[in-house]
Amino acid sequence: MLVELLSQSNYQSFNIKLAQLLGLESAIYLSALIDINEKAFRKNKIIDHGFFMVDRDYIKARTTLTKSKQEKIECELNKLGILELSNDHLKINLEILTSLVLEENEEIRRDLSNFRKAANSKNKGDYILENVKKNIDTKLPMELQQAYANWLDSVYSKINFVNKQTLFNAQKEVDAASNHNLDVALDIINIAAASGWKDMKWAVKVYKERHPNYNVIDMKAVDVDWSTSY
Repeated sequence: MLVELLSQSNYQSFNIKLAQLLGLESAIYLSALIDINEKAFRKNKIIDHGFFMVDRDYIKARTTLTKSKQEKIECELNKLGILELSNDHLKINLEILTSLVLEENEEIRRDLSNFRKAANSKNKGDYILENVKKNIDTKLPMELQQAYANWLDSVYSKINFVNKQTLFNAQKEVDAASNHNLDVALDIINIAAASGWKDMKWAVKVYKERHPNYNVIDMKAVDVDWSTSY
């Protein structure tokens, strides 16, 4: 019917700026995800920490992007910190996305430029991995820095991507669980590295199972200043 042809529900718009920066397909996909995110919020279907479920058939119907194409785009956007992934659930980092569109964050734009340069390189994986490792806090004890580096190697080897947010989330989980106790922190990180787990919550769970008397409240807290912590 003519009314169906004219209905706005049969159109999928996209941000021209994002298309210029990320490519047309990524811009279209992000537009569809933002629409889904908004609907999930209105229907109270946002789950832990802002994640929402992705219906790939629905997105294909809206954008013509196949499941494999969607997953490829997600992987690239995750490497840039724009998306966080968890099985068939996603989270859009709106702060990074907004900064990118408004050109407020030069670091993000530089990362995007460098990522594009590396895209055609045989050492693309090495470039991404080493770039993330540069964000390991140099004020941490050397053994802790090395543990994080080994963990990043393991995660990348298993799932083929990591980004700065992956590292920052892990550090936050480890700090909270260990209360800056070096031995505990090393154990948790090594558990995650052994299994290639991206989410440190799993390693914390295993650590607690192995140490039934674990109680973070009983641990000795230290100054949060990295130069004196641990």
